[in-house]
Amino acid sequence: GIAPYKDELLTFQESTTAVPRDALISDTETKELIEALQQEEPLGSDWTVVYPDVPLKADEDARSGKRSATADGAACSVSGDSWLQEPLESGQRSFCWPMEWLPKDFPSIRVLGLDYDSSLSQWSATGCPCEKYDGKLQKRAAEFLEKLATSDVGQDRPIIWVGHSMGGLLIKSIMVQALESPNPKVRRLAENSRVVMFLGTPHRGSGVAKLKQHTSALVWPSVEVQELEENSTQLLHLNKTFLRAVDGLGPRKPEIITLCEGRPTVLTSFKLAIHVVPESSARIDAGDFYLTSEDHLNLSKPICRQSFLYQRLVGAIQDAMRPTRVDSAAVAKAALNTAHHQQQQQQLIFHGTKKSGSSAASAALSGLYTQLKQFEQLMRMIL
Repeated sequence: GIAPYKDELLTFQESTTAVPRDALISDTETKELIEALQQEEPLGSDWTVVYPDVPLKADEDARSGKRSATADGAACSVSGDSWLQEPLESGQRSFCWPMEWLPKDFPSIRVLGLDYDSSLSQWSATGCPCEKYDGKLQKRAAEFLEKLATSDVGQDRPIIWVGHSMGGLLIKSIMVQALESPNPKVRRLAENSRVVMFLGTPHRGSGVAKLKQHTSALVWPSVEVQELEENSTQLLHLNKTFLRAVDGLGPRKPEIITLCEGRPTVLTSFKLAIHVVPESSARIDAGDFYLTSEDHLNLSKPICRQSFLYQRLVGAIQDAMRPTRVDSAAVAKAALNTAHHQQQQQQLIFHGTKKSGSSAASAALSGLYTQLKQFEQLMRMIL
């Protein structure tokens, strides 16, 4: 959210300007620019404001047919009269930006958070590594899937998934298990998934897992870290299975959006600056890919509602709310079946009623006119 971020694993360079220490944006120049824009008179349409976290590189999938939100830089800037001149409230932080921001743009949205414990070390996870600690990815995903299905998630409205780091792996495992389920209610949870946004997700593992080779005596890596080894069999299998599963959804396959960290994260505990999830692992080879200038921890923390990450998500949600070709085809088929049923009823009435020649011809013309109007309505729904 819009807030200072303090973490024992990160180091910050102290600012010598008059910007408060609890500034909401770490980039001093960006903060001063945004504050200046907010203090000035409202900008007109002749202005174009580029989002402060514009991607360094973008690879968009033209085959998906969903590039309207990002084509020609539309998701990287906004006209002056559309700029949200919201105050940057110093000293306050959004505890959960999806919960606080999305209802402003989508009043009927339902925001759910999947909370789980995760740790670098089994010492911090359980207090002592001699205790059994089962944090395996597949088991956690199965538990979440059961709870979501029990809560009727995805039964009557589309689902938008957003996962940071290991959260993205959980989303993939949840969807794979849902599509493999014999329960139609469970499968609908995946079938109604319209967007999956991955933020720094290690599809092919992470170099962090290598730390165990040098610090295993002190750290004792947790189960989830061990599962994140680079090019691990489990992760590669999950990635292959996920892509095959969503491709099997055909026209209903979800839009896939990936954001990747563009600079290393400083782990002060080990005096290392590492790319937790490098580009080679963050790429899922499907959908749209964006390389950002953020590190791994700040990748999931948009600085304001006018950030690229948030606006890209808003655009994806807007696309997901529009009827798909499959939905339109289902409506058209239902209308066609109704028209056919009405035609059969008219034929039964004609066959069961004695009419004079003129009245029978009149009824036939009336029936033909009705069918033409129904066909016209059907074509409008399809087009």
